[in-house]
Amino acid sequence: MVININKFIKNSVYFVCIYLMVINVCCDFFKLPTIIRYIPDVLLPIFVLYVLYKINEIKNNKYSKVFFNISLLFLLHTIIGSIININSKTLPHFIWGFRNIFRFLVISLCAINTFEKDDKEKFIKIIHRLFWINAIVCFFQYFILNYWGDAIGGIFRLGKTGGNAGVIYLLVIENTVNINSFLNKKCSFAKMFMSLVCSIFITVIAELKVMYLFIIAIVLIALLLNKFSLKTVSIVIGTILIMILGYNVLERLDPFTANMLNIKYLMEYASGEEYGYSSKDDISRFRAFKQIDKYFFKENLKYKIWGYGLGNCDESSSFDIFNSNFSRMYNEKFHYTWFVHSMLYLETGIVGYILYISIFIYIIIFCFKNKHKKENFDFYNTVVIVGVLSIIMTFYNSMLRNDISYFVYVFMILPFVLSKNEKGSEEKNENISNVKKNNI
Repeated sequence: MVININKFIKNSVYFVCIYLMVINVCCDFFKLPTIIRYIPDVLLPIFVLYVLYKINEIKNNKYSKVFFNISLLFLLHTIIGSIININSKTLPHFIWGFRNIFRFLVISLCAINTFEKDDKEKFIKIIHRLFWINAIVCFFQYFILNYWGDAIGGIFRLGKTGGNAGVIYLLVIENTVNINSFLNKKCSFAKMFMSLVCSIFITVIAELKVMYLFIIAIVLIALLLNKFSLKTVSIVIGTILIMILGYNVLERLDPFTANMLNIKYLMEYASGEEYGYSSKDDISRFRAFKQIDKYFFKENLKYKIWGYGLGNCDESSSFDIFNSNFSRMYNEKFHYTWFVHSMLYLETGIVGYILYISIFIYIIIFCFKNKHKKENFDFYNTVVIVGVLSIIMTFYNSMLRNDISYFVYVFMILPFVLSKNEKGSEEKNENISNVKKNNI
């Protein structure tokens, strides 16, 4: 029996994305051993080997070579940083650090190389279905189990903190897709409106305060990226009505939180300017670089550029060998692992963080360059918005380092897949035209 390696890799990408979105809630509900969360890690070496096997094809593909080159530069930077900070545990720490950040870039390259045009629609359909399943689970957790706030994690967690980040991203992607589809006559107003209403209700019961800002940002950026029309007016009016509805519901359920919902408080909450995230010692969202320089780097230029080395500040709740001494000493006090930007700055320096967000910036630029293609105009706009919010999310939480975020990275590389297939279609049509001319 001959195994189609591309098909195997593509199916494995789908498996990893879906499995890690739902496995935590399954562990919580059925009391399963949490070690089964690491089953997809068995596939990571296979993904790495596939990328190495197809490396010439990947790096010579005009639609993936820049993404590949930035990822490679990022990897080389982390290797040099680890050599500079070498110690007796550098190797296991680097392996764990690689696993926690580069696995997403590896699986993205696998998806770019194996996905076809139809996979874009297939992947979005999966997200649509998971959105409504997540909504049902959230309502079940609220109405039947009487959970509230952080305990509501939808399909991501059950009665424990840590699921909110996945819920936020699922709401962001679902609503961004629907709003841009509606503006381009690919989605009905009713479908878009219902997803917004549902999202606001989940935002209320799960206390996802930042989602109010994100919904406003999604609508405003979508309006800037699309032509003005009656549809844009209807979205603005609909969003205002939904926000008012959500506020009224929140005021009934939790007056204290409702009173805090003003722009000043939301910005303070998002930034953590006054107390950090939960206390005065915490690394705050918008002052992390300055605080890390003060508390750890001590203005040392070497550390500012290279950091302490990939994995040297990381932790693991399941494997003690991967726990760094640094995390044992400082994470309980400063909680630097709660944010992507603080973690990257500590381990890879400012250069590492810039290289990391350059991946998202490149995706945004790529979408802008290709959004003139009418067939997928709405989707390129969607990925632009998700890309912008992803950069913001590096300051907001640690979602983009968590297991569940595979689906976010795969979603964001779909424009490369579309362009690859659009080019193939153009060449095929050109060949057909040439054949017809020759026959004439």
